[in-house]
Amino acid sequence: MGMFGIMSNKLENVFGRKLGLAWQVIDGSVLILEPKSKMAHEINAVGSVIWQNLDGAKTVAEISDIVADEFEVSTEIAKADVQTFLQDLTEKELVQCQ
Repeated sequence: MGMFGIMSNKLENVFGRKLGLAWQVIDGSVLILEPKSKMAHEINAVGSVIWQNLDGAKTVAEISDIVADEFEVSTEIAKADVQTFLQDLTEKELVQCQ
């Protein structure tokens, strides 16, 4: 786990989507396209809610609360899911900590 993994585990951190990515919601999933690498990433329903809330203003804790409400899971489960997802997105360089 590198420096990014440590940052994503802090609930007060704010993440934003990396600039230059094209994305669209399709049937509850998000499709992200990286123009430079021509890579595509499909994100499931939970990831879609997280992705759409990565506005550079909401904290990890706030996004976790949204996920908990949307999917009717405990805050602890939502926090773990959000942190894991952000770790994955950070490693793929799709998000950045503000």
